[in-house]
Formats: sequence, C-alpha cells, structure tokens
Amino acid sequence: MEIEFLKNFSQNNIINNKSSIIGISLSQIEELEKVYNNGKLFPKVLRELLFLAGDSYYALKRIWYKNQQEIQTLSREWLQEYNITIEKPFFVIAAYGVGESFSFVYLDESENPIVHQTFLPSNNKMIIKNLDKTLTDYINLGITFIKDMRLLTDNETHILSH
Repeated sequence: MEIEFLKNFSQNNIINNKSSIIGISLSQIEELEKVYNNGKLFPKVLRELLFLAGDSYYALKRIWYKNQQEIQTLSREWLQEYNITIEKPFFVIAAYGVGESFSFVYLDESENPIVHQTFLPSNNKMIIKNLDKTLTDYINLGITFIKDMRLLTDNETHILSH
C-alpha cells in the first residue's frame, strides 16, 4: 500500500518499534470495510493506519482488546446499552476505560476525516465532541507526545545516574 497521509508515522524511527507496532493485511482491512462500511473503502488515512499499525499500536488504545473487531463490537454494545445510535458509519480508533469513552472517525467524510470523541452517558446524555483534528493530525500529535515522553524519560535517567 502506498502511504500518503501517514509518512511521518511510517518513517519515524523513534516510533517505529517493531515489537509494539504491527499492521494488519489488506484482506483484513477489506473484511472490516465489509462489516463497518457496507463494503465501501475506508478513508485512505484509516486504511494506512490499519495497514501500518492496526494489530497492536498502543496509540490506538486497544490495550485491553484482542483485535479490531472486538473494540468495534464492544463500543457499539456500549452505545446499545444506553439506547444511543450514531447514524453515520463510523470506526473506533481508540477506547478509554471499559465503556467510558471512545474516539472515532466517520467513514463518509473525507480521505482524512476529523476525529470525534464520545463520552458515554452521565445523566442519560451522551456527548460527542469534535476534536478539531484530522486523523493524520491526531496520529502526529501522538508521535510528538511519545517523543517528548522519551526525551523526558531519557533526561530523568541521565540526571539520576549522575
């Protein structure tokens, strides 16, 4: 797959740790497209993300889940528990806690959709917040955060060793 949107991600040697970033195959992506987008192609940036890191990239917040299907299914079950429907086709890219909140993109917006976050109901209201970041921006912010954390950790280690 030609990488167009996530070149920074695919070429970033600080993030590119093969033990923690594992992609899924094009055929697996196509299966997800059949289930979650009626067989239509996902936005290009989402396809790239899944291809590069869809199986075990920690920024997708899939730590507690076996695979993409499980996080998609559980997120939709959480919505059903509260009788909430998201009318447009969507794909969950990150889940926080069990049944508390998740981030997602709508699949019918653009090739580089805006990330949204939902906070499951308190007082029987669900909040969906537009994060005002494209999926590419969201991933790049994650890369910057990880770099900053590594620099901070390296500096603390250096200070403690002296």
